[in-house]
Amino acid sequence: MAANRRLSDTSRLTDSIREAFTSDLVVSNRVILLYGVSGIILIFAAEFVRNGQSDLGSALTLSALSTAVSVALAFATRWVVKLVWRRTRRSGIVTAWLMSVGAARGWVMSGVVTAWGLPELAQVTERVIGSATSLPLVYGINAVVLHGVVSHRERVDSLQRTLAQLSERREQALRTLVTFRDDLSERTITAISPVVERIRRMLALNSPETRAAILIELSSLVDTVVRPLSHSLAEIRPDELPPTRTYLRSAKPVWTATPLWNAIEPAWTAILVFGVLTPASMEFFGAWPGFTITLLFAGCLVFVLELTRTLLGSFALRPIPLAIISVVAHEVAAVLFFVSLEVLGRPITDYPVSIVIAVIAMPFVAVAFTSHAVFTVRREQIEQSFRDSRRELEHIVSVYRRTTWLEQRRRAHHLHSTVQSRLHAEIRFLAAREGELNDREAERVHETLAGLEQSGYSAPQNPVDCLAELARLRDFWAGLCAITLVADTEAHALVSANAEANEAVLIVGTEAITNAIRHGAATEVRIEITATENDVVRVTVTNNGDRPSDESVSGLGMKTYDELTMSWNLTCENDLVVGTFDISTRADAGDSADIRE
Repeated sequence: MAANRRLSDTSRLTDSIREAFTSDLVVSNRVILLYGVSGIILIFAAEFVRNGQSDLGSALTLSALSTAVSVALAFATRWVVKLVWRRTRRSGIVTAWLMSVGAARGWVMSGVVTAWGLPELAQVTERVIGSATSLPLVYGINAVVLHGVVSHRERVDSLQRTLAQLSERREQALRTLVTFRDDLSERTITAISPVVERIRRMLALNSPETRAAILIELSSLVDTVVRPLSHSLAEIRPDELPPTRTYLRSAKPVWTATPLWNAIEPAWTAILVFGVLTPASMEFFGAWPGFTITLLFAGCLVFVLELTRTLLGSFALRPIPLAIISVVAHEVAAVLFFVSLEVLGRPITDYPVSIVIAVIAMPFVAVAFTSHAVFTVRREQIEQSFRDSRRELEHIVSVYRRTTWLEQRRRAHHLHSTVQSRLHAEIRFLAAREGELNDREAERVHETLAGLEQSGYSAPQNPVDCLAELARLRDFWAGLCAITLVADTEAHALVSANAEANEAVLIVGTEAITNAIRHGAATEVRIEITATENDVVRVTVTNNGDRPSDESVSGLGMKTYDELTMSWNLTCENDLVVGTFDISTRADAGDSADIRE
């Protein structure tokens, strides 16, 4: 497991370097000037080694001059990178540019040192190679850290703006749905109430002409009110309702702890130190001794940092404690390096430049990698929060849409079937007799009118067992199409606990199967109902029918999918048509009063 985490961390930092080296920021004024501030420390150490650690003033002067040359060359030649980027953006272009700038700096500085009257410090080859190696590494770490800070800030600002906009759209959508549900009731009550009141007044009189008048009113109620109203309710849709996939709940980003494992990069720290110090060490100690001493330093870093990771990697801390521990770990590695030199017979007092590097450079490296880890992890946390919030709102809005659609459908079906059937029965019952209404007849009419009024205030609940109904559908199509029905236990439990989810699964499954057979001429259909995540059931319908046409994808059935699912799609895989439908099993999306507030 540790190996996998190490690989993941290294890959993430590699991706960050590639991203930074292909962004406009890498050739910006900020990164170049930041390098000018930080690079002078390491250049000073190298110059101090070159003059035999005897002249602090000249080392400081040469390091300042070398840094100024680097900054001037970077400013003067960055247009080349921008020009090449017009054709392609690759990190290698920036790397080549930085190596060229480093090599040019080494050549210029050798000339400056010679003109200054110190030809013994010219060392053209060493300066060119050392600068070409070290400059990309030091410049690169500045670019990566600054890119992480800037991209994090831009991402947070962008998310905050998006969250605010989408939160408002979410509230607007929920208000629209609540208004729409209220409108269904108002339409029904407005259409029915006048006729109901007239019939009740007739019942109060109960004269010989009452029976005929009520028959006329009931017949008119069926033909001019109930039947047209049921069709009207089945066709209307909420207006100005954005797609559910755009909703997002606002969540203010807050700083949280970052795992120590992510804040320490043994491999990259060793590469940086080895690349920067090797040229100077080889100049001072000789080729092979300098190489081995730098390799020893890198080894000490890897050992201590990996040990710190292993012992403390599971702890998650806030940025400042995290940076302190990281700095201490790097300094301990430097101390281990000093002890190793003593053991090898090279006392640290003979190499004061090493102390300078440990005291100044190691904290810089530690803070740089820690900053990168903190901003990377924080950005990932914010984006995960963004995704979680979006999913949560998809649940909420999907349940509202589904509830509204099912209520609308039940109202229309109730008026079209149950109410009309009851009214027709009353008409036939009353037409079979003559004269005044008896008490039982009047009571029946009152009950019918009360049921009619109730249909305007609330839609009837239709308890269903989606699996049993789909099994009946399978049996109905037997002989024409082989339908396979599969449902896992968890999915069955989820839909069984929610009548609306049950009904939604039944309607979506029925629609998908019917479309496959009617429009696609499918002879084999497989429907799978599975639980994919918390409160989500996925209905997957696979068939061997014809590929759906553009017209069928934009029909009424597709609008049904929009209303009843969180998301859905149709794809074609290996000559099979696959429909995937995600349905929320949340029991409630919240009270409408909360939305109005």
